[in-house]
Amino acid sequence: MNTIRTELEDRWAWIFLNRPDKRNALSAELIAELNQTLADFEDGAEQRVLIITGEGKAFCSGLDLEELQQMNRKSYEES
Repeated sequence: MNTIRTELEDRWAWIFLNRPDKRNALSAELIAELNQTLADFEDGAEQRVLIITGEGKAFCSGLDLEELQQMNRKSYEES
């Protein structure tokens, strides 16, 4: 799943958090994709302006608590 979408135009770059159904909550996958995307830009992008925004009505609602709860439950069951 693509949780990040990018657009490039001249020296401008946009990174879109792409989980509008979850108000762009930060999942492990989204965080990993965002880190990789930022590293790619840092390593040699021609863009000088980077804008991070969200798809849909929200920029970012914070950590995906549902995913965190599932991770905690799984960790508890394994121990």
